[in-house]
Amino acid sequence: MPVSTPAAQVRLIASQILCMPSVSVASPVSNAQSGKVLPMTSSQLIHSHEAVGRATQGQSVMNYPSIFEGFMAKGIELADIKPRENVFTFWAWKALGRQVKKGEHGVKSVTFIPVSGKADATTGESKGFRMPRTVTVFHISQTEEVR
Repeated sequence: MPVSTPAAQVRLIASQILCMPSVSVASPVSNAQSGKVLPMTSSQLIHSHEAVGRATQGQSVMNYPSIFEGFMAKGIELADIKPRENVFTFWAWKALGRQVKKGEHGVKSVTFIPVSGKADATTGESKGFRMPRTVTVFHISQTEEVR
């Protein structure tokens, strides 16, 4: 049965995605003005590695429709959009040894970040919750390898 609209295509593909391959992590950072590779500070390195971990290990596909629609509006083919494989945040791309090209605009998406709650004074139990966060993701075609 043919899919009639881009939104229907997005829903169909999002429903078919089950798992993505793992990604290896590198740690260079490029100085945009000189093009030289600079070492990351320890906090940048930690932030980047956490970003890649969250991007590749996440289980939710709730934000996939907005990602597909946003990149399709930018002219990227539906078959070329693969969240958790070639669509990541700025910091995740840095950890993967790539940088977002100057002037590129990403696609906004909402994701939910797990947060640990305060411990209950009487029972000592800590109840966590998920907090919504707006993130900007970039397609691999909007990035370049760090030299």
